[in-house]
Amino acid sequence: MRVLAAGDHFVRPDLIIAALRDEPGLADVDVAELTLPWPHEPFGPVGGPASRVNEASGTEEQLIEALAGAEVCVTQMAPFTAEVFAARPELRMVAVSRGGPVNVDLAAATRAGVAVSFAPGRNATAAAEFAVGMMLAAMRRIPTADAELRAGRWRGDFFAYEESGIELDGATVGLVGYGAIGRIVARVLRAFGAHVLIADPYTDPEAARADGVEPVGLDELLTRSSVVSLHARLTPETKGLINADRLALMRPGAVLVNTARGGLLDYAPLPDALRSGRLGALALDVYDIEPPPADWPLHSAPNVVTTPHLAGATRQTAHRAATITAAEVGRYARGEKLAHPANQPAPGAGGAERNRAATVRVAPSGAGQGLTVTRPSRRPSEKPPLSGGSGVTSIVLGVDVGTSVTKAVAFGRDGRSLAAASRRSRLTRLPGGRVEQDLEDVLRTVAEVVREVTAALAGAGHAAPVALALTGQGDGLWLRDAAGRAVRPPISWMDGRAGDTVARWGEDGTIRELYRLTGSGVFPGCHAPLLRWLADHEPEALARAEVAGYCVDAVAQRLTGVIGVDASDASMPFMDVTTRHYVPKALEACGIAEHARLLPPPAAPGTVLALDEAGAELLGLPAGLPVTAGPYDLPACAIGSGVEEVGDGLLIVGTTLASQVLTGSAVIDPAADPAGMWLCTPDRDRWLRGMPAMVGTAALEWVLEFTGATTADLDALLAGSPPGARGVTALPFLSDAGERAPFVEPAARGRLDGLTLAATRADAVRAACEAVAYAARHCLEAAGLSASLAACGGAPGPPPGPSCSRTSSGGPCAFPTSPRWGRAARSRSPGALSVTPWTRHNGEPIRVLSYRTRSVPRPMSAATPTTGPGWPAPSPSGGRRRPLEAPPAPRQAPAPGRQAPAPGRQTAAPRACRGRLQTARRARVDRAKSGTE
Repeated sequence: MRVLAAGDHFVRPDLIIAALRDEPGLADVDVAELTLPWPHEPFGPVGGPASRVNEASGTEEQLIEALAGAEVCVTQMAPFTAEVFAARPELRMVAVSRGGPVNVDLAAATRAGVAVSFAPGRNATAAAEFAVGMMLAAMRRIPTADAELRAGRWRGDFFAYEESGIELDGATVGLVGYGAIGRIVARVLRAFGAHVLIADPYTDPEAARADGVEPVGLDELLTRSSVVSLHARLTPETKGLINADRLALMRPGAVLVNTARGGLLDYAPLPDALRSGRLGALALDVYDIEPPPADWPLHSAPNVVTTPHLAGATRQTAHRAATITAAEVGRYARGEKLAHPANQPAPGAGGAERNRAATVRVAPSGAGQGLTVTRPSRRPSEKPPLSGGSGVTSIVLGVDVGTSVTKAVAFGRDGRSLAAASRRSRLTRLPGGRVEQDLEDVLRTVAEVVREVTAALAGAGHAAPVALALTGQGDGLWLRDAAGRAVRPPISWMDGRAGDTVARWGEDGTIRELYRLTGSGVFPGCHAPLLRWLADHEPEALARAEVAGYCVDAVAQRLTGVIGVDASDASMPFMDVTTRHYVPKALEACGIAEHARLLPPPAAPGTVLALDEAGAELLGLPAGLPVTAGPYDLPACAIGSGVEEVGDGLLIVGTTLASQVLTGSAVIDPAADPAGMWLCTPDRDRWLRGMPAMVGTAALEWVLEFTGATTADLDALLAGSPPGARGVTALPFLSDAGERAPFVEPAARGRLDGLTLAATRADAVRAACEAVAYAARHCLEAAGLSASLAACGGAPGPPPGPSCSRTSSGGPCAFPTSPRWGRAARSRSPGALSVTPWTRHNGEPIRVLSYRTRSVPRPMSAATPTTGPGWPAPSPSGGRRRPLEAPPAPRQAPAPGRQAPAPGRQTAAPRACRGRLQTARRARVDRAKSGTE
């Protein structure tokens, strides 16, 4: 198969070729190159009256010559007219690397039997960021102020009230169009604190409200908005959408932004609207004529910001465009259905073989030229078989919907990972420590990683998955209706809005009562305080909801249509994990008993669902495929790591720093700190005692960014600072929600101590790594670790700072070499899947850590100031020793019928830390009451 990479000076041919080489099965494909002149020469219409295309670059003759022998073309700007298709009958696919194939005559392509794809969303992030930047530039007169200062004029009069700008915080911003770009713009604006209106006749109003925006009609949007931003497609219906009559509806002094299409505006009334003040400012990146003429009236109009159609001009957009189109070529080559088709060529059009894609297979080493082309016996629209072929069968597809990344991995029955894909998860951070997600965006990332993995399996000759296993982040609050649609944006477990509620509950005894009833602590990002916060501030959201669930069951409901929850997710904070029933008194203690209807009963272990038609369409998998949902990520990793003996533990170094210990009893010690959680496992007589600190790798990412370093610098930085970081110490409490384990303190905040002029950034990085490591040790001690320990993280190889982990644990740590550990756990079924690949390292069992339970030398204190009351004094060697030599006796006898837990202990250092945090919080409250803060 020959491919023409018809690039330009933005989506360059070398980017296209590199993306093709990375696509499974296309590494050795024959590629020809063509470089078109855009953007050094403007694009425009190409072709005669019978077949004219728009926004094209180059000539028909140039393209026809370059297409010689090509079956596929990848391009952004090449002019595919009827003449081109007629001249090259061997052409079978055109993959257009832009949001719409305006440079292709689709009718002519369909008649010729040529499949055309496009790349929706390739520049959505770039265009959205640019639109917000244009808003700020226009609202604050940034370009004008810059030009005046460069001209030698200090415009202090811009500070006058009449000349000063307006803020996004608290402003009403109207978005005309709510597609991929509009949705991102809305998320960013909400983070600024703006109230967002949207006008889009194709958007479901309930879905829009669930995103936190208000759907209204266009005229109402214009009359209410201080800023109006256009994000609609140009169609006959939207041409000249904002005309003189609609400009008259806008608020006096409003700002108008257009980064979508020039034809959406009627330009004639704009200069007068600006001079009269009816329009306060205008920001344009697109025009009805590009470039606009030299005598264009808006060149001399006041308060105008103009840029030359640059909204999508980022390097990430170019790479993304090449990647999307290369993936489409891969699907075509493997005989699969295209993900983004722009047409549907009729069977037999353009020749008997025209509609059959070529399948590219790489031959074994030494066989011929290494590349053969065969014809599939099924059409691209047909579903791939569930088994058969020369590759691996009985494949389970595991998906982990994480906080930072959504991942998918295909596993064979022997436990080997066969293919993997990942996408970054998006978090929206709002004022007041609020952290939210978008359920539709989460589902999109799930679909993308699943489709990428299944395509890779097909390209490697493996069978399609026979089951789908879901896991993901826990806690937070994912409110949904009966159809699985979000009634408001899901609230992340990292959210801190309910911090005051938790602080109040700590003072009035509610947290202690909850712990007595269920054995679980409470932190701002869990169900109890979030439900109470919504009851106080958004009761209408609770009234609309049918389910108060979690991430995994939210995704499962949309894929299967079934409402349910795994017992591990439901364990905290309302469940008695020994009976697997909710405790009514726990809801009463929180003042939310009336919302008990929202809690779904936990599913029985081993429950298997089935992919419904909607889920099948989303993922590209067959309807009826078996689906499991749960345990969530923490217990899933414990299962997959081989934690199977009572006393065994697991440390997960991820966004959160999760410590877990397997127990044979779930005993509540009422006198203990009300922190941590008891988690159900698939075995009814085994539980996990969890102590997940709020911040793990996020603390390391923060200190690297803070010091101007990257993860690639980490090993060198650690080598550049000795254990103890030359006296620099840290507290890793960097979450807006404070800390949740092994103590609960919403006011906990991070810090760096011991800095001097001699301190280096290597010292700061090592101090942060050691802080995370000692936080892990503290959590493991509180969870009752008494046997062996496994460790894993979110990336291949050791988590950041392995030497710190070894030091804090008092013994050697071994880490898995595969990044698939947690996802493998979810795919495991008794007797069906070996966990050896995740429980052995260099041929040795992974669970080799000897956890010492007596005094162990270490190079520094538990990430705390080196002196002060309550902190251990330095040993003569300069190191420190654990302050407790033996665990205290249990404070209270266990309830009848329950065994006493293994003795645990808590170091003096965190107690002192917690005392200081509580004192600081009380001082802030006192100052606020007295009016001094």
